[in-house]
Amino acid sequence: MTLSVKQKATFWKAWAAVKGERQDLSAAELETLRHQTIKETTGKSSLTKVAHLEQFESLMAEVCRMGNNIEGACYWAIGSDRRVRVMVERCACQLAQIADIDDKSPEAIWAYVRGIAQQAKLPERLDDIAEPDLFKVFQMLDTHRRRKLEPLLGKSVTGLWDGDHSIVIDDPPAPAKLGFNKNAGFFFLGGYLVMVTNVINDKPRKKVIASFTAKVIPPTT
Repeated sequence: MTLSVKQKATFWKAWAAVKGERQDLSAAELETLRHQTIKETTGKSSLTKVAHLEQFESLMAEVCRMGNNIEGACYWAIGSDRRVRVMVERCACQLAQIADIDDKSPEAIWAYVRGIAQQAKLPERLDDIAEPDLFKVFQMLDTHRRRKLEPLLGKSVTGLWDGDHSIVIDDPPAPAKLGFNKNAGFFFLGGYLVMVTNVINDKPRKKVIASFTAKVIPPTT
């Protein structure tokens, strides 16, 4: 059975977010990318030929990831292996943000993770992790993430991103929470490492006003 009208509308809404993320591409290049994404995730040549169950879910998970909609990607990645793979991807990204590596591309992030976990002998690509090993890899990365954060003192803050790194520190500070949050992101603002707990994109965009609740961790000297 092919997609319903509602499913097609869901796809086009998610694809609009991809277009917003890839403003560097022309209309023709975006159309090519769309057809390529459909082909690679479903094996079909167009949206009209995509089946309404697993093919659609796989397509939506990939499109949401491309649009930096992590919540949506986790929702559509209904298979347990795909869901854990998203968790591994997010945890790796958070480790790279905490380390403040210059290159935030997926390839550079995974190269950094392989470097700090050499004993695990991780494969060259995240996608090459065998399904039975996914959760073990996540646990290892999450343990490393916690160890990076534990020595740092945290304060609860509220803030407003307005392109000028505006943050307002609450009083009194709240206790630190080190649990994994797939929607969290780490950024350096004004010399502090800030954990934004309701992040959607991997980094705030300039000229976009976005409120957040965050944790400021004083920089180490």
